[in-house]
Amino acid sequence: MALALYTNESRDRVRDAVDFVELVSARTELRRAGPARYEGLCPFHEERTPSFGIDPAQKVYHCFGCQASGDVFTFVQETEGVDFKEALELLAERYGVELEREREARQRLEKESERRFAELQSRAKAAEERAERAEHVAQLRADESEQLRRMSEAEVRVRVSEENARRAEESAQQADRRLREAEARSSELEAEARKLGSGRRKIFTRWGLAQGDHPDEPRAEPAGEAEPAEDAK
Repeated sequence: MALALYTNESRDRVRDAVDFVELVSARTELRRAGPARYEGLCPFHEERTPSFGIDPAQKVYHCFGCQASGDVFTFVQETEGVDFKEALELLAERYGVELEREREARQRLEKESERRFAELQSRAKAAEERAERAEHVAQLRADESEQLRRMSEAEVRVRVSEENARRAEESAQQADRRLREAEARSSELEAEARKLGSGRRKIFTRWGLAQGDHPDEPRAEPAGEAEPAEDAK
């Protein structure tokens, strides 16, 4: 009944708390009989020579006279005339141990299980949130990397366009320079042509030639004039 009423943990705590030498000494005088043994007159029968001994570490007793033996609970049951439950309660009260009933223990375990379950749920939710945040951060980093890649490509294209524009500008400058050179050459040729034209006019005027005549060419005879015949001589 005690096992059904109180937990095994309560019973173990009571056993650990009992000073067995002090407990038995309240019923009979003990003296040390070895490193782990005390002996004295048996409290359960009349005797003149001690045949009763206890082991304070194991917290058990045995009488070689009447064969009585047991542990701390049996000792109280036999000396106080009570059952196991009452012996447990007496020892718990004497040594200040709080007893826990099985129902209370079950309720405590249920509450502890509920608390642990709620804690696990909370931790699982927190883990999911951390995973979502990590995934979001990873996506942001991927987007940032893609954006940087695109920016790098755009920067390369801009540099290429700038280089092409620079080359086109240089080509335009060269073409403009050649055009100016051609215009200058044309002006020079035009000036030379004007000089040549003026010189020819002076020559023609000097030689009395009409413009278009050449001084080395024979002049044409006027129409209607003929050389005198031989007969006329």
